[in-house]
Amino acid sequence: MISKKNRKSNASKPVCHWRDSIIQMGGVDPGNYDKERAGKASVPGCDCASRINWYLSPWHDYQRYLLYCSFLSCTQISDRKETIGEWNYCPLISILLPVYKVNIAHLSECLLSVERQIYPRWELCVVEDGSGSEDVRKTLELFRAKHPDQVNLVLHDNNIGIARTSQEALDMASGEFVALLDHDDRLAPEALFEVVRVLNVQPDADWLYSDYDKISPEGERWYYYFKSDWSPDLLYSHCYIMHFSVIRRELARKIGGFRHEFEGAQDYDLYLRLAEQTDRVRHISRVLYSWRQSSSSTSCNPDSKPYSYESGRRAIDAALLRRRERGMSRCLTGVWAGVYRVDRIMDDPAIDLVWLDTKQNRVDLLSALQKGVRLEKEFYPGPTERGGQMLVRVLSESSSPYLLVISGDTVFLPDGMVRDLASCLVVRGVAAAAPKILNVRGQIDHCGLVFGAGGKILFPLRGGSPDEPCYGAYGVVTRNVSAVSPTVVLYNVKALRDAGGFDDKMDSFGAVIDSCLTLRKNGYRVITDGGIYARVGVDYVETGPAMHEGGDDFRRLLLKHPSMMCGGDPYYNRNMREDPADFGVRDERDFS
Repeated sequence: MISKKNRKSNASKPVCHWRDSIIQMGGVDPGNYDKERAGKASVPGCDCASRINWYLSPWHDYQRYLLYCSFLSCTQISDRKETIGEWNYCPLISILLPVYKVNIAHLSECLLSVERQIYPRWELCVVEDGSGSEDVRKTLELFRAKHPDQVNLVLHDNNIGIARTSQEALDMASGEFVALLDHDDRLAPEALFEVVRVLNVQPDADWLYSDYDKISPEGERWYYYFKSDWSPDLLYSHCYIMHFSVIRRELARKIGGFRHEFEGAQDYDLYLRLAEQTDRVRHISRVLYSWRQSSSSTSCNPDSKPYSYESGRRAIDAALLRRRERGMSRCLTGVWAGVYRVDRIMDDPAIDLVWLDTKQNRVDLLSALQKGVRLEKEFYPGPTERGGQMLVRVLSESSSPYLLVISGDTVFLPDGMVRDLASCLVVRGVAAAAPKILNVRGQIDHCGLVFGAGGKILFPLRGGSPDEPCYGAYGVVTRNVSAVSPTVVLYNVKALRDAGGFDDKMDSFGAVIDSCLTLRKNGYRVITDGGIYARVGVDYVETGPAMHEGGDDFRRLLLKHPSMMCGGDPYYNRNMREDPADFGVRDERDFS
């Protein structure tokens, strides 16, 4: 908390308006603005112009985002440095940096990004893995000489691999937390600052991660990845956390650190084991890491390290074995490199079935949904029942472990789809699962649901191609979501009853959403599986009048779940515009 005295002194400090001046001029291209005018907006000692080259993007929307939301002016950096003095908790953070054959200019930028950190309590643990390059060694030794009290450096004569060098860096770390960095990537100046800011509010956090983007071969930033909050089921599908990742050192050591058996996917293997030890994981919704694209990196050339994807698959299988979950993973082809699917082994599940509409054609649907499952009972709506009333009645009468709800819009289910949904529910903690929904034209209608401003319900990937992985591979992977629609949804009956079941005062759409939020309040997870689908016979699935903003069910949901509906959807990053069809960066009009 800043004292009144400090506030007064801060108010009298000169403020740099260099960034605002550049924005008003319409861009950051050095040839596109009046340097004299921009200079007049700066303050003595301003270094903004020298740092702006790290914030250039060929994508207009992202360029605006970087300028508004990422670039820090010299006075903003100064203010943050003063804030550090007010913190009660300032842990040492050890940055782990394995180095091999790397472009010297890129390595120098990487080291400079460490040197520019606003937060001063860092140490750099560098292990040079026998690159055979005198230039690499000289660059590292000069950096150590410049920061002798903060840099630990080991030079190897022989190459031992990135997993072993990462482990050696971990072994030499003395910080309470360790941060992972690759030798040609860059940290944002505020990377460590943002981590410690969170730790001052939530000091029990074991693991923190941020958003990232990529640096093109031309040195510009693009291909941002604004991540969801902690999503353990998405981690089964691919290593979505990547960088920037900061982990409590003793926990990383306790679980065995980096294992050379998973060379190339050593981080993924570590993350999967961490997920079994802690759920105190925090996501920082800010781009704190830029991943360099080069011909030798998987960020630009997925074929450069094919062994890493096989290592990732084996890491998942090892996790399944540790967790005593029957199944095997496989690499998805024709999608993205490094995206996986787990084929789980289970006995034919017994399900009860709820038809939400008595008029729908059930013959074809029954034929498909019974493949690989045992259908025990079917339930139909009563003549005067609201959707929620029916669901409450059915839940009280159901005797099977799983309950399948199907709406009247549904016209097609692939063979074995329900069994695939049931296999999602065998994962501990998962209580509801739904497929990707395709519309009558074969486009994606939605894949889970998202809560926007004021609790507005949004439909992710709507209008997208069913054959495309879409943003974050959400169109093909299993991932956590806040809620699903009643189009097709399968429940774990015991978990649903334990959480309190359905709300009988709502229609079916509201009752299903309410059940998802209630399950999550009680510690269960809701998922959607983009790798399987159902088809509806309409252009768009509608929520119904009661779920429109201001409708009875919508208002009831807001009263019951205000923070979950209006506090920001944990599975939809706040940096995205409120149009999850394309997951684009938010409009500059929303920038503060």
